[in-house]
Amino acid sequence: MSVLKRVVVISFIFLCVFLALPATVRAEKLPPPESQCLTPEPSIPAVSSASSIGIQGIDFWTWRGPRYNLEATEAPMVTQIVVDSTNPNVVYAGTNQGVYRSVDGGETWSAANGGLGGYGDLVISGLAIDPVDPKVLIIGTWGYGLLKSTDSGTTWTRLADPLRPTQLSTDSDGVLLPPEVVAGGPSNLFHPDAPSRNEILAPITWARTAVRRVTINPSNRNDIYACVDDGNGLYRSTTGGTAWTKIALGTGSARTYTFAPSNNNVRYASFGTWETSGGFYRTTNGGSAWSPMGVGTINNTVVAVAIHPTNANIVVVGTSGGGLFRTSDGGENWSPVNTGVSDTSIFSVAFSKSSPGIVYAGGYSWIYRSADGGITWANADTAFPTYYVEGLAVHPTSADHVWIGANRFPYGGVYKRTSAAGAFALKGTGMDGTFVLDITQDINNASTLYAATWGAGMFRSYDQGATWHAIYGVPYVYSLEATQGPTGTILYAGTFYSDWGVLKSWDQGNSWREVSRSYPSYISFDIESIQGDTSKLVAATYHGIQYSNDGGLTWNAATGLTDGIVLRLCEFMNTGQLLAATYGGGLYYSNGGVSWVTRASGMTGPYANYTYAVACSPNTAGLAYAGAYQAYRSTNYGASWTAMNTGLASDYVRALAVAPGSGEVFAGLYTQGAYYVPSGSSNWKWINTGLQERRVRSLAVVASSPVKAFAGTNGQGAWEFTLVRGAAAVYLPLVVRNYQPGVIPGVYGQVNLGGTPVSGVSLQLRYFNGSSWSTRATVTTDAGGKYNFTGIPALSSGQRYYVLYDNPSGTANGRLWGWYGADITSYTGTTSVLGGNFDIKDVTLQSPANGAAVTLPATFQWGARGIASDHYRVFFYDSVTDNGALTNDLGYVSQVLITGLPTGWPSGRTYAWWVWVCQDTDCTAYGEAFNSYTVTINFTMLRDGDGNVASDIIWQTPVIREKERQLP
Repeated sequence: MSVLKRVVVISFIFLCVFLALPATVRAEKLPPPESQCLTPEPSIPAVSSASSIGIQGIDFWTWRGPRYNLEATEAPMVTQIVVDSTNPNVVYAGTNQGVYRSVDGGETWSAANGGLGGYGDLVISGLAIDPVDPKVLIIGTWGYGLLKSTDSGTTWTRLADPLRPTQLSTDSDGVLLPPEVVAGGPSNLFHPDAPSRNEILAPITWARTAVRRVTINPSNRNDIYACVDDGNGLYRSTTGGTAWTKIALGTGSARTYTFAPSNNNVRYASFGTWETSGGFYRTTNGGSAWSPMGVGTINNTVVAVAIHPTNANIVVVGTSGGGLFRTSDGGENWSPVNTGVSDTSIFSVAFSKSSPGIVYAGGYSWIYRSADGGITWANADTAFPTYYVEGLAVHPTSADHVWIGANRFPYGGVYKRTSAAGAFALKGTGMDGTFVLDITQDINNASTLYAATWGAGMFRSYDQGATWHAIYGVPYVYSLEATQGPTGTILYAGTFYSDWGVLKSWDQGNSWREVSRSYPSYISFDIESIQGDTSKLVAATYHGIQYSNDGGLTWNAATGLTDGIVLRLCEFMNTGQLLAATYGGGLYYSNGGVSWVTRASGMTGPYANYTYAVACSPNTAGLAYAGAYQAYRSTNYGASWTAMNTGLASDYVRALAVAPGSGEVFAGLYTQGAYYVPSGSSNWKWINTGLQERRVRSLAVVASSPVKAFAGTNGQGAWEFTLVRGAAAVYLPLVVRNYQPGVIPGVYGQVNLGGTPVSGVSLQLRYFNGSSWSTRATVTTDAGGKYNFTGIPALSSGQRYYVLYDNPSGTANGRLWGWYGADITSYTGTTSVLGGNFDIKDVTLQSPANGAAVTLPATFQWGARGIASDHYRVFFYDSVTDNGALTNDLGYVSQVLITGLPTGWPSGRTYAWWVWVCQDTDCTAYGEAFNSYTVTINFTMLRDGDGNVASDIIWQTPVIREKERQLP
């Protein structure tokens, strides 16, 4: 060993490489979205199941998550907050997962999403309360037009679409029309390098109506204004939303439409993109005539407008890149008012109604407060932990009672404070549900599941769905596909509402790379690998089917699809024969995915061409099921279909899954919950007991004996159902024993070397008495690699054991420097406790070579051990300060690009580095490479706008458990 190595703790304090902020603000602030979009994030604590009725999951549904981890300040992205002025305890928040309602002043929340959950109507971009009846709400969505509720969000109905005025929601018989598929469209918010792309992408026509803001005339509830994005401008309805007319004003997208509280005829409207203003206007006669505002002064797009509650001449506006501006003479003259404001982009502004001298503004990084009517400002909370303050509301009678909303993934949420000196506190109780759109099983480990969600990113479970951990990625993930790679599982993710398209991961979802730059759609509803070949892919997109023969490096458009939006794919038993469900075109068939033919014979029910789900049997050749307004069955690879609806509710079938081996078929319906067909039957059975959310969007069967299924729902996560066949089960008292057959009470386990049990390995049982460490016992492994520390004392409170493999022999001999088992905190002396099964094969360092000098960014490489369950991290040591820093979990990889070191680590210094191999993402047990290398690191990197070196590594500061070895 050439440098000091220390044994460090297996529990970590997670610290990001934070932006360097002025000394007057908190030093620890989350990095902005651009620096985190596709980099690994720290794993969250497992989320345990909610309370359930009876024995969990046996012939009824048990909630399993995943959900936002509020303790880690994770919550949905919030775009707007409105308060019922007649009852300020009622607060509404528009989020990227629908509408939430609070009846206790924003302390706790409940979903107000009745009827929401289709393609695009969950991302709420505008929210308004009716001036007459506060139970009446209108929302604008980022793709699906406008909807209205008359019962505080319990149910929603669609208003006429300003861009497609003939759209209806039911047919002539009153049957609900198929849930429409509306494109989300690209969004630079989630794709940081989109503006600087070099590719020339094919133009895409987005069939969507993105309403940025909606405003109701305070004096006329039927007079509604919709600010429509994508360059569509401003629309007005005088009939409560049943018909719309475009207002010829401004250029490009409409951004705001604001009424003066004291004079209904005074209004302001703004237009433009984030980069280019389309004009800012004022009317004093209710819209009959408009005058341009701020010409020559306000050159940036106005994105927020606040008008004094009693003096219509005083207005404060926030802009994209230009900060705040103010007028006190009705817009004749405007002045920048940025004293005390460090943000240049301001997303929200609001006057206090009760004390108009107090004004709030939400910027990209901070919340600001003015006590002089918006002339000068101060940071309202220098410890505010997140970004993008788009939601803002002030209590109608209390000037310092404020709610703000963060539109930042995954650290969104509503924050509240009730005094001028207080900090804004996250209020997320009840706002942690997820919309689970897909669940898939790891190809190499049946206990590992992955979940794709709308708005909450991706989650992973190591215990077959009992608990979940966030792995983030991007917010909107529609589908996941697990395939077999050369050394382990490769995951593909189909995304939506962003610019990413298809993502690929080699490390179980810890990090992702985009692999769809070459195909003309950023919307991927499903992905299928063909015949188990990870390089052969088929993607269902908003613009047809794309196929790839090289693992996503290049894509080609499939032929033969003449109609419909492709939603789901399935393959018949690794034969290369595929089916595709489309919205509007029925079903298609392909052998290989390159060319397709229609396969809808026999599908004659209502809206049969609107197919949402298809499932190929993993057991029987040619057997498949399809879901439209009813269910269908085919026995000849989709050549013909027969209806299969006995016992099934009249509803759209949104999800299907077939149990491997036994053949039961599960169906998830649009509003009516879950059904299944027993093996050998053709009649559906109702299985909704315990299922509290009946809008099912995805299904997966993850075990065959007994059959265990998961249903992903709209807003309430995933639910588990374990099927018990035959006679009713008899439940006996449950007796739990911590007992391993054939193992004498003690601390036991097994040691391998490169996957083979190894004998004669010396191990120590380390003991902590509450203040110091010592060796309690030593053993060597037997011929089968097994060990057992027997006759050891019980542990008292505050004491613990762990198993140590210590190898400071001076020769590498192909083994790790050491292995440090997980902490054992409970041991009675009469039970058998697992001390850990582990592999001591070494991790070899490769580059940079020992003693090298590198300039960041630089790639650090090592030789992976060939053990697919490994999780690698890189450790850096600074001998000058005696500090260590550890990367986040990298998964099973053999290299990492280091783009920056932790804050405060200087350029030009020589550091030591080596590799850790962990048994899981949290590194509860780990080994260290035998060798360490030194490297001199220099920074010559582009810096961000604040002058900080950017890093996409989330550095963690290890806490010392015990210093067992120290070298001079």
